[in-house]
Amino acid sequence: MVTFNTRQAAEDWCGVRRSQPAPGRRALFAHGHVFHTPATSATDKGLKDGQPFTLRLREAVQAVAVRVIGKPAHGDNSAQAFKPCAELQAFAD
Repeated sequence: MVTFNTRQAAEDWCGVRRSQPAPGRRALFAHGHVFHTPATSATDKGLKDGQPFTLRLREAVQAVAVRVIGKPAHGDNSAQAFKPCAELQAFAD
């Protein structure tokens, strides 16, 4: 799933949802294709295609959806926005 358009955006999101609540304690987001290498912090100079990020909660919660919200990249054109999501999952463990 990729958002890529010619509109600037302060934030964008990707998500998954279920028809019924289920227990969840861990979520995994895998970044999609990197068109330009963004600096993600002062020490980390870039993301890799498919790089996974995991969120672990101390206790399981009943959930019907998981959403990842963030600021989309714009590459060489600050008037556009794109956000690639290769994978988004939620787990009970």
